[in-house]
Amino acid sequence: EHIGGCSPLTNPREKTAAAARESWEEAAAAPPGGKMSRGANKKDVRYQSPLEAQRRATQQQTLQINLAVLTRIDPSVVEIMDMAGHVVVYRFDQDTGGWQKIDIEGSLFVIRRAQHPTHRLFVLNRSGIHNYEQDVTHDMLLQVEGSYLILRPPSSSTIIGMWFYKDEEHVAITTLVQSIVQYL
Repeated sequence: EHIGGCSPLTNPREKTAAAARESWEEAAAAPPGGKMSRGANKKDVRYQSPLEAQRRATQQQTLQINLAVLTRIDPSVVEIMDMAGHVVVYRFDQDTGGWQKIDIEGSLFVIRRAQHPTHRLFVLNRSGIHNYEQDVTHDMLLQVEGSYLILRPPSSSTIIGMWFYKDEEHVAITTLVQSIVQYL
């Protein structure tokens, strides 16, 4: 199904959808307790330069801090599955046929929760006091248009567009959210 005349969701990521699902299933099977997906990979035993090791350690510390912040907001958060450093949230205005920027932009997190709904998109807003939260469900409609992830929740006529600053984060988040929707 198409939203707002956009082309169907494609998977431009180098990982296949099956590999993304396998990665997600491993994370979903992990016990609660703050496991974070991005960071050191136990299967990767190749040599790391001290600079690379320091970069990975810094990423891991940042994820731990972000997990603590998100857990204060929503105590049922158990994992940050992935994140994007900067997104801007837009709402499609069906009367004018255009996109309107809403006062929400900041870091986007794909989180796993201990309670139902088990997955959520969460934008920690840097522009205002209200954050953006959207549950990820099996009947959510997703589309990709350029650097945007366009979604429509199942019980709403509201269409949301998220613009990503970095293309690689856009691809990674889109692939992950698509695999979650297919898995649910």
